[in-house]
Amino acid sequence: MASQVPRSAALLISVYMDTEGGAHWYARLRSFDDPAAGAHAVRIATEEELIQAVREWLAGLVERP
Repeated sequence: MASQVPRSAALLISVYMDTEGGAHWYARLRSFDDPAAGAHAVRIATEEELIQAVREWLAGLVERP
């Protein structure tokens, strides 16, 4: 039986242009499983990594009981 407890989550994607550092860009993902709690942060360097990280975050969210 599905839980009746409401859940919420957020994913913040920040993209930084880094022409001086050698990379064209990089992104930071911050996921909040509970808006009242701290965030989990990850640094991403490629578009493929960014897409995979978003997919994994979303899959983990919708598959949780």
